[in-house]
Amino acid sequence: DVLIVFFAGHGDLLMPNDAAPPNAGRAALAGEGTFLFCFTDYTPEKPGSTALAVEELFTALAKVNCRKLVLIDACHSGRAAAPN
Repeated sequence: DVLIVFFAGHGDLLMPNDAAPPNAGRAALAGEGTFLFCFTDYTPEKPGSTALAVEELFTALAKVNCRKLVLIDACHSGRAAAPN
């Protein structure tokens, strides 16, 4: 069995303690911030109820017993990628 998940929508990089997001051309390092998939009513002040953290998505997908292909097309996702 194969599960294919495609997400196209808005994203945001939530930085802890109101830190500034990384500069253009530089990705956030692991632990620097949390990448969020934003719902239609997204507000940074209420990320728990208006967005889905990528870690939450991956945790839920890990519980599905099959191979997975996850395709993500979200704005600001480049800031959450590993530099290499």
